[in-house]
Amino acid sequence: MFHVVVCDDEKIFREELTAWLQRYQEEHQVSFCIKEFHEGKELVDHMPSQMDILFLDIKMKTMDGIKVAETVRALNEGVSIIFLTAVAEYALEGYKVNAFDYLIKPVSYKKLTKVLTKTLKMIDRRKTRFLTVRNHDIWYRVALGDIVFVETLNRHCVIHTVCGSYVSTKKMRDLEKELPEDNFFRCNSGYIVNFDHIEKVVRSDIYLRNNEIITASRSRKKQFIDRLAEYWGEEM
Repeated sequence: MFHVVVCDDEKIFREELTAWLQRYQEEHQVSFCIKEFHEGKELVDHMPSQMDILFLDIKMKTMDGIKVAETVRALNEGVSIIFLTAVAEYALEGYKVNAFDYLIKPVSYKKLTKVLTKTLKMIDRRKTRFLTVRNHDIWYRVALGDIVFVETLNRHCVIHTVCGSYVSTKKMRDLEKELPEDNFFRCNSGYIVNFDHIEKVVRSDIYLRNNEIITASRSRKKQFIDRLAEYWGEEM
């Protein structure tokens, strides 16, 4: 079961989104526990103990969505935040709190389905697959879905995640073999990137959701773009 929260001050939109979520779970054989909040302060004051996905309106009267997201993120690092907004420019603010995606109002069921399917796949990977990282005598268990990118630094590998960074004594080529190729790609000799955490690609620059920018090498760019397009299910 996935715990889904909808926070929006428009009652009609809130009810419509909830109805679509119920339709989605019937069509895709998944189970949702859905909770609704009519304003940001209500959500902050009555924060659910379990929350996998948060649909959050950016512009609300009592407390704007960005401030709500900051509070939520401080208490729940793993929740996938999907912003709801009538103005695309506002959505850019969401990446400050590591938002997973955003939907422009009015939202269609088709657009919701696309974003929701991508989100659920990412959550499934995060919950079920792990990488064991060793740094001398300390062992860490890192969820694959939490890994943003891996880089080489001073003869070691640094694994950057949504929760922090870990130094590994493994070599890059060994990590490349361990990480599943369906959503990880070595975009240049010193970096491996997780497709789940890519916001956009501009020429050879890869913009990540944590505001980092890494570059695909000339020799690997075409393969990277082809793989990313296949992963996103779109032509690029």
